Amino acid sequence: MATSSAISAYGAGTVRPITANIAAQWERTYTEDMADQERIVADHRIMGGVPCIRGTRIPAATVVGLIAQGATVDDVVADFPQLTVDDVRAALAFAASAITERQLPLRVPA
Repeated sequence: MATSSAISAYGAGTVRPITANIAAQWERTYTEDMADQERIVADHRIMGGVPCIRGTRIPAATVVGLIAQGATVDDVVADFPQLTVDDVRAALAFAASAITERQLPLRVPA
């Protein structure tokens, strides 16, 4: 089992370190997800590297936050006329992709 090997390799209750391989896999997944639309960019010269909608200074987190507060996609586009429906969907896809990968500590029952 994968969990038993992870437990024996890292010990009970420890967090697996993020290796270069895992980081490369995440980068590949992120790049492939965004390659279709390339609407979310993180450039250190724009908003200090905060992921934004391409061609704007509107952070993806702002768009996602508005949706979380109950705004519809049409509401967001009305509030930010430079955005399109596809931009809003790309921000939501970016957020989903960002929380898909996670590292959890493994615990062994006593």
